[in-house]
Amino acid sequence: MKTFEEITKTWPDQKSQPDSNITTKATNTLAQIKRGQLITIAVLSITALTLVAYFVYTATSNEPLFTSGLLLMIGVISVRIALELKSSRQFKPIHPTLSAQEYTQLNRDRHQLRLQIHQVWTPVLLTLYWAGFVMLIPTFKKYLSDFWFQYTWISSIPIAIAMIVFIAYQIKKEKQMLKTLQRDLKEF
Repeated sequence: MKTFEEITKTWPDQKSQPDSNITTKATNTLAQIKRGQLITIAVLSITALTLVAYFVYTATSNEPLFTSGLLLMIGVISVRIALELKSSRQFKPIHPTLSAQEYTQLNRDRHQLRLQIHQVWTPVLLTLYWAGFVMLIPTFKKYLSDFWFQYTWISSIPIAIAMIVFIAYQIKKEKQMLKTLQRDLKEF
């Protein structure tokens, strides 16, 4: 039998395990975020494939600005897919033997990466994407009828606004989930 002093000496060396309610809640939140990421990756992949198909269809175009714009759009989407894949890899199931401190640190790291993607990368990539689209406009004006050019140009504005609002809403929703997760993890 150990003495009280032996027990108190070994106490700091013990790994504290996260509360099962908190880990369950955290796991569910992380699963929601991961599901959202997979949907994002799927939508971005379909968009990239569509742009690549359009690029192949128009490959004989002698319009360098058009080609550059289309390649910029494809490149931006590819970078965003890569960022989402990198982030998604961090959302692996949490090993049950992690200490509370390790678990909390892992989630802090995930949170920081997601914030960096939302606050730094997303605005830059959206700006570059729309710059690529604007580079397509002169070629559209040259080769489309006046009606189709006006339709394309005018309809792009509400589409851009809708995309920005939708992306902002999704980012806000994910940030809220991450804040809740961080708050729950502070409990232990």
